[in-house]
Amino acid sequence: MSMDPVVIRVIQAFFGVFFCAAAFHKVRFFAETVGIIEAYADQRIRRSLAKGTAAAVIFLEGVIAVLCLFAFDSVVLAAWIVSLLFFYGLVMAANLLAGRRDLDCGCSWAGDATVVDYRLIVRNGALIFLAGLLFLGESSRVLIWLDFFTVGFGAACLSLLYLFVEQSIRNSQLSGVTVR
Repeated sequence: MSMDPVVIRVIQAFFGVFFCAAAFHKVRFFAETVGIIEAYADQRIRRSLAKGTAAAVIFLEGVIAVLCLFAFDSVVLAAWIVSLLFFYGLVMAANLLAGRRDLDCGCSWAGDATVVDYRLIVRNGALIFLAGLLFLGESSRVLIWLDFFTVGFGAACLSLLYLFVEQSIRNSQLSGVTVR
C-alpha cells in the first residue's frame, strides 16, 4: 500500500518545520538546553556529557529538518523521526516512572517551561503515528503545480494543530491540572 505523494510531502514538510523550530529553539537557548539534559541525566549519564549531548541532539534535529524539507526518501526519514521521537518519549516515561515529575520537557518553542507529564508521551505517540505513515511510501502519481500549494497549506494546518495541542497542555499545567 502506498500513499498519495501530496500526503507524504505534507507530512515531510510538517516534520521539516517541526524539527527546524526545535533545533533553532535549542540553539537559541543552548544553556537552558544543556541544563535540561543535565536534569534528565541525573545519574544515568555523566553530567559532563550534557553539552556534547545537546550539540548532538541539535545536529540530529537539524539534519532531519533539512532532509524533510528537501523531500528525502520517506521510508528512511520515517525511521529517523520515529526513532528520535520514541527515544524522547521513552526518556520522559522513564523519568515519570522514577517519580521525577518536575522536569522541563525541553520541547516548548517559546522558551516557556512545559513540565513532563503523560500527555506529552501521548502527544509523542501521535507524532510517531504520523511519521509512521511515511513508511507506506508514495504512489507514482506525478505532482502538479497546484499540489505544492496543498503541501504548504497542509503543513501549515498540521503545524497549527501541533501548536494548539502544545498550548492546551501548557495552559492546563499553568491552571494546575496535571496528569501524572
